[in-house]
Amino acid sequence: MLLSSSTCLTLTAWLCSPGPSPDEHPFTNISELPKPLLPPLEYPKILHPNKIDFNSTIFSFYVYQIVPRITHHATLALAAWKRARGMLGDAVFNDDGNYGSAAIMDVEILQGISKRVHYGQFL
Repeated sequence: MLLSSSTCLTLTAWLCSPGPSPDEHPFTNISELPKPLLPPLEYPKILHPNKIDFNSTIFSFYVYQIVPRITHHATLALAAWKRARGMLGDAVFNDDGNYGSAAIMDVEILQGISKRVHYGQFL
């Protein structure tokens, strides 16, 4: 089975954690993950339990709105650099291949945004 980089990173973090905490919402369905290696922690109950989870909206907005806006300038700069060295055609728009580094940063950013958005549950 081929797993996405976000699923692999979520899986690694999940295995090394004591399980779900009330301030985190994994982007991968918990039922698809193995049991964590550490025993679960007992967290105090939040005042009003809820099922709020905005991760699908956060993920979609990040992938389709934020990433294209932050990569557009870099893509054009890389294409100009390649054209200046004689490269022509569609090849000037090929990326730099830093998929691993980008995936790790994307997951960290998504988890940080998710945690911040979901802190509202504790008000």
